[in-house]
Amino acid sequence: MHYGVQDVKKSDFVLPNLGPKLVEFRDEAVNGRGFVLLRGLPVEDWPVEDVAIAYWGLGAYWGKAQPQNRLHHLLGHVKVSLCPYLQHVCLCH
Repeated sequence: MHYGVQDVKKSDFVLPNLGPKLVEFRDEAVNGRGFVLLRGLPVEDWPVEDVAIAYWGLGAYWGKAQPQNRLHHLLGHVKVSLCPYLQHVCLCH
């Protein structure tokens, strides 16, 4: 079955070990420090569509997606790169 990012629901993305932790992380982000850092998802070799589905599925444990900008994008792609003219690291969409 082929999924588009917006078609993925929490019930499609069953994570028996990580799922309960994601719920705890949401509580920490909302009621605690205000952020949570997740590391270790080996996305470097995945197609960008698979990465988007993985992030969307993880986010499904936090709630319903809301637009992130005036264009109503629900998921942004950010990468770190060296800005050659400015000689510093920047985040690029």
